[in-house]
Amino acid sequence: MKIYASFGAPPFLKGKIRDIRPIWALEEIGADYEIIWLNVKEGEQRSDAHKARHPFGKVPAMEDGDLTLFESGAILEYIATKYGALGGPSSAAHWPHVVQWCYAALDTVFPPLFDNFVWENFRKDHPVCAEVTEIARTNANARLDVLDEVLVGKDFLVAGEMTIADVLMGTVLRNGLFPDILGDHGNVRRYVEGLTARPAFKRAFDLNSKGPA
Repeated sequence: MKIYASFGAPPFLKGKIRDIRPIWALEEIGADYEIIWLNVKEGEQRSDAHKARHPFGKVPAMEDGDLTLFESGAILEYIATKYGALGGPSSAAHWPHVVQWCYAALDTVFPPLFDNFVWENFRKDHPVCAEVTEIARTNANARLDVLDEVLVGKDFLVAGEMTIADVLMGTVLRNGLFPDILGDHGNVRRYVEGLTARPAFKRAFDLNSKGPA
């Protein structure tokens, strides 16, 4: 299996670009894989060769034999299915809830956290930044309030075990740390800290940070 990932982004983006998601998942299950690095400073992610894998010219993309996939959520679902791990369909009773929380991470929790992250870090001087970030933070807090209740007494989202839903939710929530808008959502903060303390995440972060070097 090959994972196409990026390097050359500003240092503060290390571990926040979505290519860390499949790398983390594969490190969790100890699978064999290869990282193919794309230099974003040189625009390699926008090359015709890469757009044949990922039409939007983004990362990650995956090749496994004759199969090519893009979008981190789809790649994670494929990994869980292929290896029967991280909550994959072999645990059939829980799989629908794993998928449910994957969508919740990407469709419900991610947008306001990412909006705030982008505006605070890249558009701080824009005249509407304060208005946009206020809306984003209000929406983010509404999502975090619910998630904080869901995570009472839990280290993971589904069935007390690490799944691809936690890989997605963990990386999504890290967008709320730069700047830190998790506030007093103690269960959410504990959840993120527990996930990012995992050896597999640390290995993935180290790989993602170093790139081909």
